[in-house]
Amino acid sequence: MIRLCTLVLLSTLAVEGKISIDVDIETGFASSDLVCRGRLAAVTALSREDAIDATKALTPVDYDMVFSNAWCYKGTIQAQGFTVRIHRTEPTAGRPGGLGGYFLVFLKRTQANIFVPETFTGAMSAYWEPKRPAEAGRAGLALLQQEVISQSVDPRQSRQALEFLLWFRHVDPQFQTVLASLARSQDADVRLLSLEARLKSPGVPNRRELLHEFAVALSAPGRAPEVFPGIGEMKSVIADSTIGDFQVLKELVRCPYPMIRSFAMDAIRKLRAPRTMSFLLEQMDSKDPEVQYTAVITLAEIADKGGEFGPAWDTFQSEPAKYIGLWKQWWREEGSRRFAGAR
Repeated sequence: MIRLCTLVLLSTLAVEGKISIDVDIETGFASSDLVCRGRLAAVTALSREDAIDATKALTPVDYDMVFSNAWCYKGTIQAQGFTVRIHRTEPTAGRPGGLGGYFLVFLKRTQANIFVPETFTGAMSAYWEPKRPAEAGRAGLALLQQEVISQSVDPRQSRQALEFLLWFRHVDPQFQTVLASLARSQDADVRLLSLEARLKSPGVPNRRELLHEFAVALSAPGRAPEVFPGIGEMKSVIADSTIGDFQVLKELVRCPYPMIRSFAMDAIRKLRAPRTMSFLLEQMDSKDPEVQYTAVITLAEIADKGGEFGPAWDTFQSEPAKYIGLWKQWWREEGSRRFAGAR
């Protein structure tokens, strides 16, 4: 039901007859000969995209993906740009990549100025970055963390470094102090991203307090509508909530961001807790149709009621007032007594 815009693009590509496998960002850093970021400037088909074989099936297509403004974390690029040559065995998937975005790219094996990947992972950033000359790579993840610290020099650089850092499951334990200090940054996105990075850290001791800070930050005046950096990475954080987090989940449901509202409602649905029912009834008056529907279907699961009490999404959309009315009537006549004092 959630229409989520994916911020991390993982592609499975065939190279010289071999199929590469999707890799996560940490594996990419560890196993790649080159880790850099750059702007995808052009994609050129080296073989016909509409050619067919004897069975009338589309044939594989060779592409050159040209990246500019490379900035290396690992390995070296001598020029201002580089080319990734791939062999896409599934031609119906279309041209790889998307023009205009900055990518964090992991590559292995070099042929002159052409990089032929055994693995290729493009992690697209939502931010532009200042031009910077190519340079020799340094200490990988340590450099990425250092860029976060350098936000006083260039906040844009720190924002992007923080956004990439969110895709890691682990950061150095001592780096938690740095992330906490960024809560005082003058840049609103840096403050928000530092909160997200701390929330993603395994075993964070004050998770509930940080989640509350996150909810407050989302409702601060002046924030852009709809999306913010790192929004997709919060799905797993919010999904890990327990019944003890119910109060802060309610705060997130009331935030101005539709995607976060959906994440929080899904987390409440997963709890299947009777004590959430009165709140779910309140959300039937929400202006967000997805919040309304999740409230309906969650109540149906808690109260073990089917039929018209648990409509499919399309059915609910066709006549929401009908199904909301059914639940409000049930709550007045039966539910409020049946679940009185529910915990």
